[in-house]
Amino acid sequence: MKKPVVIGIVFGFAVLAVIIWSSFNMSQVKIKACMQYEGRTNCATASGSNRENATRAAVSTACATISGGVTGTIGCEGSKPVSIEDVGNAR
Repeated sequence: MKKPVVIGIVFGFAVLAVIIWSSFNMSQVKIKACMQYEGRTNCATASGSNRENATRAAVSTACATISGGVTGTIGCEGSKPVSIEDVGNAR
């Protein structure tokens, strides 16, 4: 094989290894958040590297199905959650 091909294959495997390693290390906290917006309620569970990131992801996911459009999403995500529950470690 030519040297550029070998370097490309090694680089590809290195990138794949970093992606797999980081995906296993990221999710340490799991949160369930319930949101209410314009009379609709939805709950969602999400994982994150810390409580803040997991809560933000859960709120965003919960708001995605009960808000309409960008303005609704911003309004929903800016409101106070109905409940936030620590589901435990994501691992």
